[in-house]
Amino acid sequence: MIGWACGIALSMHVNLGNRDYNYIHPYCQYETEQNYIVGAYYNSIYKPSFFAGYKWHLNNNASIDSVLVHGYEQYPIIPMVRFNYKYLFAMPALNNDQVGVVLGVDFKF
Repeated sequence: MIGWACGIALSMHVNLGNRDYNYIHPYCQYETEQNYIVGAYYNSIYKPSFFAGYKWHLNNNASIDSVLVHGYEQYPIIPMVRFNYKYLFAMPALNNDQVGVVLGVDFKF
């Protein structure tokens, strides 16, 4: 989708420990005609995050976002990959030494 998109994503954190994660993520992002994306969201650790990257459109229903994001604890900027299918998404996640996945539903306004 070229242009602005805003919405709320709801997430579930799998195999990432007993941390108190935020599960509600309001966001806005902008996509250019060349598939570059930039935006902001309220992340899983209750902080604002800002990102910039590229959206790989696989077909009309599926895409992959590969971005650099700011707003997490261990490093000032980290890479992130998000797999999108229609309104569902999945992305790998890391919490200290635990490897898990974040699954979610994306409600665009």
